[in-house]
Amino acid sequence: MLTINTLISWKTDDDNKKVERILWFEPQSNITYVIDINFNAFPFSRLLSDIEESIKQGIAFIEPDDAFGRIINEGSL
Repeated sequence: MLTINTLISWKTDDDNKKVERILWFEPQSNITYVIDINFNAFPFSRLLSDIEESIKQGIAFIEPDDAFGRIINEGSL
């Protein structure tokens, strides 16, 4: 299941790993905004159905670990 902040890893031709973070998505309109976490770049749109199909075909994978993820207790802010 895809959610906001999910990391998607894409296979590339040169054996490098391209990793994108889902910033926002709207299932009704099939639009997702992602950002490449390894480059200082602007977010761009992808079709949610394209991401889901790529995962089914083994072209993309959901990353289980997020090196930048933090759990913060809101009461301590």
